[in-house]
Amino acid sequence: MVESDVYEAVRALEARLDRQAAELEGLRAELRAARMGATAARAQQYEVLDATVSRRRLLRGAGVAGLATAAGAATVLASASPAAAANGDPVAAGQTVDATAPTYLRASAAATQGVLVAHDNASNAGSVFPAAVSGWAYGAAVSNGVYGWSDSRSPSDTTTGHGVVARITANGRSNLVMPPGRSSSPAGDAFAHRTGELVTDSSGNLWYCHTTGTPGGWRKISGPASGGTFHPITPARAYDSRLPMAPVADGILSQGQVRVVPLKDGRDVNTGAVAKAEVVPAGATAVAYNIAVVGMVGPGWLQVSPGDDAALVASSINWAAETTGALSNAGIVALDSNRQVAVLAGGTTQFLIDVTGYWL
Repeated sequence: MVESDVYEAVRALEARLDRQAAELEGLRAELRAARMGATAARAQQYEVLDATVSRRRLLRGAGVAGLATAAGAATVLASASPAAAANGDPVAAGQTVDATAPTYLRASAAATQGVLVAHDNASNAGSVFPAAVSGWAYGAAVSNGVYGWSDSRSPSDTTTGHGVVARITANGRSNLVMPPGRSSSPAGDAFAHRTGELVTDSSGNLWYCHTTGTPGGWRKISGPASGGTFHPITPARAYDSRLPMAPVADGILSQGQVRVVPLKDGRDVNTGAVAKAEVVPAGATAVAYNIAVVGMVGPGWLQVSPGDDAALVASSINWAAETTGALSNAGIVALDSNRQVAVLAGGTTQFLIDVTGYWL
């Protein structure tokens, strides 16, 4: 059979399919009218079943007709992709859906692995997180679990142009969760990585790949042992041993003494009363501070350390016997869970602490 004959045969089969599709839609309308007394849920089930069975019969009939009239045309039909679904049609494997309205996949109350699950290995147990849509890669056929891409470039619409949008309600748990996938830093492995990767380890650290390579260049963004983000503030007087600091002790700090000082509130520089509460908020891990000593007796030093660790390690400020007036120094120190520091004296003096910023 020549190519022109195959083409004409295909055109004839397409025309027959169109006529049969129109007849099918008429039968569906009659069926809907006949089922008016049924419940909406049952009617919807019938519609889906009827559409699936009818489509199969239609395509099977067309295939038989093609075999009877033109073997070449039938071969073309057999190798073609499944037909595109219209609005209201069930979605079959391999179909292209040209929808003019959103398509919703509704989970039942018992669904735990998601409505739409995509992966490349049927034996894989899949995700442990219940989800509306989930995708995971297992093996070599599919290397990425979920991929989102956008080429929208609206100059004014801020809701478009994002590869992936992760949104929660006001009382939702989180926008994104990245369960630990490794036991240590990715900087020590033998795999190739690319710029832009994010990895969490079992210690709760978050790593960012800034340079492509094997293993690439990595920077720790956050973790239990890191300070977080620095927040500079207007300098606030947090403690002055020369003024009433109730409920904290005040007065001269003598050789060998330790005084635990809270740094969460800003104090009035003249009265010692709390002038601005919570200048260092709950959850802060460290502060930048200035410490000053005044009225020193002989040579000495002070150490500022976390409030729950007053062991002698290193001095924060030192003075000589001949030093007079005031002497100051800047530093950074970790806080304990109550936003306190411990001041250990290696001499006798009054002291002041001003906070200039914190990490959270």
